[in-house]
Amino acid sequence: GSGTNRLSDVKCDAMARVNAARAHVGNGPWRILELVVIENISLEKAAARMRINPRGALPALEGALDSLDAHYSKTKFHGQHRETD
Repeated sequence: GSGTNRLSDVKCDAMARVNAARAHVGNGPWRILELVVIENISLEKAAARMRINPRGALPALEGALDSLDAHYSKTKFHGQHRETD
């Protein structure tokens, strides 16, 4: 029925938003976000998996989060209000 089509549309929209965010952040920075934020892996383990210096992992994560914030600061959500500091 139409409920199934609506679910497919919602999933496609969500995938498009994730892909837009990933494109804005970049593949390398996106990977550290994916490991630490989504997969809940420690920063040290994420650095090891990515084969980057552990001392560079925190600045890389901070840069990725800043980039993601900049992306969503420019993006309008459908009727949602984004609070700022």
